[in-house]
Amino acid sequence: MSVVAKYLLGVGGAPTSGGELWSWGDNTHGGLGLGDVTHRSSPVQVGSDTDWLTTAGGRYHQIFLKTDGTIWTVGRNDEGQLGVGDTTDRSSPVQVGTDTDWAIAEANGFGCFGTKTDGTLWSWGLGSYGAHGQGHTSNISSPAQIGALTDWDPDDVEANWNTGQSSGDVRIKSDGTAWGWGYNRWGKNGTGDITHYSSPIQLGSGDTDWAKVRNGNNSTAIIKSDNTLWRCGYNNWGEMGHGDQTHKSSPVQVAGAYDDVAIGDSHMVALKTDGTLWACGWNYAGTIGQGNTTNYSTLQQIGSDTDWDRISVIGYSGTIAVKTNGQVYYAGKNEEGQAGNGAATNLSTLIAVGVADEWEVTNQRYRTFSRGRSWIKA
Repeated sequence: MSVVAKYLLGVGGAPTSGGELWSWGDNTHGGLGLGDVTHRSSPVQVGSDTDWLTTAGGRYHQIFLKTDGTIWTVGRNDEGQLGVGDTTDRSSPVQVGTDTDWAIAEANGFGCFGTKTDGTLWSWGLGSYGAHGQGHTSNISSPAQIGALTDWDPDDVEANWNTGQSSGDVRIKSDGTAWGWGYNRWGKNGTGDITHYSSPIQLGSGDTDWAKVRNGNNSTAIIKSDNTLWRCGYNNWGEMGHGDQTHKSSPVQVAGAYDDVAIGDSHMVALKTDGTLWACGWNYAGTIGQGNTTNYSTLQQIGSDTDWDRISVIGYSGTIAVKTNGQVYYAGKNEEGQAGNGAATNLSTLIAVGVADEWEVTNQRYRTFSRGRSWIKA
């Protein structure tokens, strides 16, 4: 499938006003929420509601949060990832339960996570390798709480796009500690080993200054409160940014100071504190934005601009960046219209999508999923 959904999750602090929901790209399994399975190469509005607050996506499914605290899902559902108690695909958004106290809605490859206003963390969908952190490996088709704790930090956790077997996650608690569980073959959970855990295990030696975590396919990126960036997991393409291709089972620092980072299957995009944009790893279809398809094991600056504000990735196949004026840019695979520019040609340099300020790009309002895209307009 090709889905490049623009969602609103996870860059610290949630939006407070709703908007229209628009989507485009690959529509396999009905993941665009348009009531059909037809691909779109230009944005199309999803229904007529204007109370969509955030959006996030996995592999052919999406999850949305509305202003009334309800969550909605759409698309692929073979593992119960829509959380509606069955395994039937949906091509139009459907509400998950009746609760109205959801604060954060997230997605990974074949599952979803939700954090409630009381600080509890919930999950559903594919459960292989202990992905739910609940001490088992079973699939779950309705939300189930992870433990009984109420101190999970909802502000700076982002699931990104985890594919297939990579059902592992790292989360941050309100005390600044980081915890990992699930799929850990390459050490992506940062626990110093490659053991799969079905319950949360703390990272490192008691560090309490973790601030933001981004979970990719087989790797993890974490930013500390001092703006240092740390990486662990799979590194076959140099996506760690360390200048090598050695896998890391414990977090290792990447040189520089960073405001945010986004990771997918095999590449990383980073936003430095000076507003510059950088990328490294597998350069499939030009995702690194260097005008070529050469792989890089150290971060490469994309252009020279210093006004970048938001970043996201699409699995292994795309990079999205937003400037402070609201202008959206895209590089990478575009065979199913992921760029939303009405064309179907891959892009190895960033191109503008739409016009500045057309899309709402406040925190948590912009995310990508597989190869389709959803965005919320203010």
